[in-house]
Amino acid sequence: MRIFSRAPWILKALAVPLAATLIYAHQLYAHANHGLSLWKGGGMGMFAGLDTPGMRFVRVYVVDAAGERRPVQAFSPNERRIIQRLQTQPDNALLNALGDSVLSTPWFLSRWSVQHQTISRDRRITAGPWARTLRRADILDEAGATQSVAVASAQVEYWRLHYDGARNQLYAEMEQSVVVSR
Repeated sequence: MRIFSRAPWILKALAVPLAATLIYAHQLYAHANHGLSLWKGGGMGMFAGLDTPGMRFVRVYVVDAAGERRPVQAFSPNERRIIQRLQTQPDNALLNALGDSVLSTPWFLSRWSVQHQTISRDRRITAGPWARTLRRADILDEAGATQSVAVASAQVEYWRLHYDGARNQLYAEMEQSVVVSR
């Protein structure tokens, strides 16, 4: 602290506000140019917007050899970490890493089914057909899931929720998407 003992009083008075301003400017730059969530990078804007990591989500699908797209619902701990990082600051390298990890996993058909949802151009969510889900071989825990599935590609989608004040409506919009093939 000897540096501050010799500094003029004006530097002492402006040191903390100047540091806070620099941190705030860096966060605004990262939010505007690199998709950083307002809740991260210092938290300066966390109460100024709805853009929390919880308002961002990742959908992952595997496409089998027959061309059927199936949702992935179980992730390894490493894949969950990648998803958390994507929710904070999306990046094509992370999307590709998640797709590579999903693609390298052996998959089996589950005995359980889920109903697909689709989002139309006018942002309406509609229920689609029922399809059997896939189970990961590394966390296989159910009897009867022994039919192996040949996976041709993985599709990773990064979605973000937005609020339309004029319509008083919350809607989802896909921001980025990558397809990783074998």
